[in-house]
Amino acid sequence: MANQSEIQQCELDCASWNDAQWKEEQRKLSKHPYLASHNNELFQGIGHALGRVAKLRGYISTNPYEPDTPNQIIDPRLIVRAPSFANWSDQYHQAHSEEARERGELSVIEIGRKIASRSTGSKNSNQLLQSLDDVFREEDRVKLRQINGPRGPIYFVNDGSHRVAAAKLTGLEKIKAGVGTYTPPEGEEDILWFEARHLMSPEAWQELNRVYDLIYPPTADITASEATIEKTVLGQREDLLMLQQEYEAADEELRKKSTAQHLERKTRFDRAEKIYETLKGDPTFETIRNQAAIEHITSNILPNDYFYNEYNGEISSDGYLMKKDGTESNCRAIGYDVGPFSYQTVLANAVDKYESQFPERIAEILGSENLSPNQKLTRLFNEFGMPLNNDLQNMLNEDEDIFTTRRGAGFNQAIHYLARIINSGKGEIFNYDYIESLYEAFDDGKTPMPPLKTLIPIDKIIAKLPELEEEAQLVAQMIVDLVIGYTPTETDINLPVWNEKPDAGWCSTAELYFLEYANHIHKITRPMATFNTITDSEGTPIMVEKIGAGNQSAITLKETVLNGVRIPAGSLVYIERDKKLSGEFPITECHGVHFLRCTTLAISPENRERAFGKQIDFQRNNAMPAYDTTTIEGLTANTDLFSTW
Repeated sequence: MANQSEIQQCELDCASWNDAQWKEEQRKLSKHPYLASHNNELFQGIGHALGRVAKLRGYISTNPYEPDTPNQIIDPRLIVRAPSFANWSDQYHQAHSEEARERGELSVIEIGRKIASRSTGSKNSNQLLQSLDDVFREEDRVKLRQINGPRGPIYFVNDGSHRVAAAKLTGLEKIKAGVGTYTPPEGEEDILWFEARHLMSPEAWQELNRVYDLIYPPTADITASEATIEKTVLGQREDLLMLQQEYEAADEELRKKSTAQHLERKTRFDRAEKIYETLKGDPTFETIRNQAAIEHITSNILPNDYFYNEYNGEISSDGYLMKKDGTESNCRAIGYDVGPFSYQTVLANAVDKYESQFPERIAEILGSENLSPNQKLTRLFNEFGMPLNNDLQNMLNEDEDIFTTRRGAGFNQAIHYLARIINSGKGEIFNYDYIESLYEAFDDGKTPMPPLKTLIPIDKIIAKLPELEEEAQLVAQMIVDLVIGYTPTETDINLPVWNEKPDAGWCSTAELYFLEYANHIHKITRPMATFNTITDSEGTPIMVEKIGAGNQSAITLKETVLNGVRIPAGSLVYIERDKKLSGEFPITECHGVHFLRCTTLAISPENRERAFGKQIDFQRNNAMPAYDTTTIEGLTANTDLFSTW
């Protein structure tokens, strides 16, 4: 990283940029250090780990949103994360000025031009800093969270992402910001960074360390020094696992309370968004929504006095607050600009207001809503008073927050989740508060505690199974088996369990190799690959295992039972066995089977795209042979040829 003295002096170079240069320099911001742009999960893991150590070690936390938190002077290059940005070149605010819009610029460049205009005539960075008070405004200042590492601090943006990006764009060396910090007890300055590092996932630590090294490039001496510090810090702790357990115990009560609140809020937001699909563009609803937005802002975000000094209480047709002078601001009141969950809260409040005035219209909409099969499944569990846990609800409801480019959200994600529970025999299916409520009647210390499965009225779901669509029926059947257990009959194929997690086998391309074989193009595409056939006790093929064609894994040819749960034909599994086994051999000679996921062949061709979504897109885009017509029966018909491949 450049020394402070190397930062360009005023006046700023950007003052002479033309329109094309502004856009080109804005695009270059994508190369600036930025934390976990590809995976928000990693960023959350970093924040959680830092918060855990700070809480347990008695750090004093300063809140940047508190008005009495003083401003600090910060180097913008040390800021490495902003909410809702993919990287520093990203932006989502519309520019305020008509001139900027005509040039095709959004707000980062618009703010950058203001900074450039203030730099004209500035003698030094301190003088420029004072002239930027109207850009980095005191009443709604930039808010940062400071994280202290061994070589110096880095910062995450809490509020003011576009102004920070504009500062980076123009090359400012200083900005004013309210800064939240974790202040450690005396003598424990190094604990936060090094202990938190061991509570993060390896991926999260790798991402944090990558960005930190870009900001503060390490030398051999620095690396050796930090290794010594880390060893000393960790040597003072008996076991970091104990730290994790301490945190979980301290956080248990909060988790109990927040679980029910989260579920209630999520259900309310999901319902509002479904209704809005029909009401979108309705002038009456949009008026009510604007009123709800103003009420939300003045009640939760900005003081009334400040709001009505700056704005006239109206919202433009594009959703932006109107200023007192009648011009449009760059604050989108019905978006995410006015605080966490603001979009969802405003929308849900607006639907409630609309429903109170037009209940018949809402009843009409709900009667014809178009839910996916898996969304219907979560609603069914809720209607019977058996809410699934938050993770399963979010997956099956296709929540955008947990959407991935490989698995999408819905059936495919839920199967991955259930597979972990099936293999281990451990894991939560239902909402924590629901399970706790089932035991309240036995909390007198006298009444014997019955098995949990006898308290859950799962028979209601069993009765509804035939009414569900194919993929929802499959998920529901697995949940039923996990709750009450399925006892194999003499005709069932009961597999031995291997509950240790294999190193590989989940790959999205696993289907490719089986599709190539089923469609007779394997000898050209995979001449070195071999296949094993695994049979039942009577010699009937029940699985096909691929060797030398991607990661080692097998596909089931018939429904099987694993750990008391029925898994369908077309499931991807890992087989733990002696390496000498090859060709054809019975499942009884194997040590165990680990369920990985359902392949797309587990669902009939006509329902496959609906069930798998993104994975079918992946197969289509990669030209997998007959991905939309091949069946498990077609694959089974070729098992007699596997040994001669």
